[in-house]
Amino acid sequence: MSDGSALSLCVFCGSASGLPEVHRQAARDLGREIARRGHRLVFGGSDVGLMRELARSVHRHGGRVFGAIPRALVERDLAYGPTDELVVTENLRE
Repeated sequence: MSDGSALSLCVFCGSASGLPEVHRQAARDLGREIARRGHRLVFGGSDVGLMRELARSVHRHGGRVFGAIPRALVERDLAYGPTDELVVTENLRE
């Protein structure tokens, strides 16, 4: 959006795998809409579950993704690698 109304939208969603397709599709639809409106996704930085579906959809539709994830999850290879910006924290509270 060129009118300066772009937002950073923080979305909390599940990181469990094996969720019903209806939930995964809803995450993809939300990601498409975030990107279409020119907003940036802020999320938990995970490469599993609905978080992955959402982030991939934002990227697939030309949007930007910011992730924040605890170091322990990064060390377990659970971070969404293609984020535009990834902040690694020492713990969830941080």
